[in-house]
Amino acid sequence: MTVGGSGCGCRSWILAALLASVAVSASTSGCGSGDAKTHGPDAVADAAVEATPDATPDVPDAGLDPAPDGSPDLVADAPADAGEDTGDEPGSDQGGDPAGEPGPEPGPDDGAEQSPDDAPDSGPGPDAEADTGPADDQGAEADPGPAEDQGAEADAGGEPEEPVSPFFGLVVFNEVLTDGTAEGDPNGDGDANPVEDQFVELVNVSGQAVPMAGFALVEQDLAALPRHTFAAGFVLAAGRAVVVFGGGDAPPATSSATFFAANAADPGIPFGLHLSPQADSMDLFDADGLLVARFCYGGADACAIAPAGDQSLTRAPDLTGEFVPHTEAAGAEGAAFSPGTRLDGTPFP
Repeated sequence: MTVGGSGCGCRSWILAALLASVAVSASTSGCGSGDAKTHGPDAVADAAVEATPDATPDVPDAGLDPAPDGSPDLVADAPADAGEDTGDEPGSDQGGDPAGEPGPEPGPDDGAEQSPDDAPDSGPGPDAEADTGPADDQGAEADPGPAEDQGAEADAGGEPEEPVSPFFGLVVFNEVLTDGTAEGDPNGDGDANPVEDQFVELVNVSGQAVPMAGFALVEQDLAALPRHTFAAGFVLAAGRAVVVFGGGDAPPATSSATFFAANAADPGIPFGLHLSPQADSMDLFDADGLLVARFCYGGADACAIAPAGDQSLTRAPDLTGEFVPHTEAAGAEGAAFSPGTRLDGTPFP
């Protein structure tokens, strides 16, 4: 039930009822008859009315403690919102467990569903590959730069693989007679000999003299026995030629060429230059054993130059052209060889 006033008004009503009861009791216990009119039933009612205060102050009932007598009705009538907005009141329920322990502090987004699109970008996971930029061509290997300049090409066979001499390309093979049976007497000693009449012609194509002391001609099958070693003090002037025959008597020098017979220290029968008519290779090394020039033919050392019978192989034109059979060279006039001169018989340079 709800009392239509404050707790103070309720007490006044009870007090008035008690006073009325006392008055009634007094009237029945033999009070003087002269007081009977004053203390009759009407008087009791008037007393009760007068005891009730006419203006009971209104006191807000929000937050009041229940009546001291613990009246369940009064407790039940406490406003429903009396416990709201307790703020910082000690012991207020902050979401903790029943034992009063505070619960976990909620995060900023607790309880909100998060879609995959709303998830913050935390960057690549631990298994993600690092971005290394554009692929290397990685493989493709780094460009080591231009190959070391190896000088001019060898006389036949292209760029050599072994270390080359500082003189590489300065002295070249210009004419080679591999078939010593060619008609005539190439060394001019009056004795036709297939070993002695073979020859190689070397020309200094540079603009400077080349000191050739210790230079050696080496045939591929007799590498330990050079076919010819140039003597101390020999210098090949710029533009001039030197011719080495397989043996016999070498002709005297001219204004454009010097002639030698091979000085190979062959035991027993001399082999001369030891050039095979079908396929062979011969190198010119400097005094330090480094390559100066190379000549090959017939497939030796993968050389594509075809061998020539009964004639020499010569550059056409001299010094710079490809090797061809001498009789086929323009200006040779059908001659089979021309040691110590240009292919047309004129002197160097």
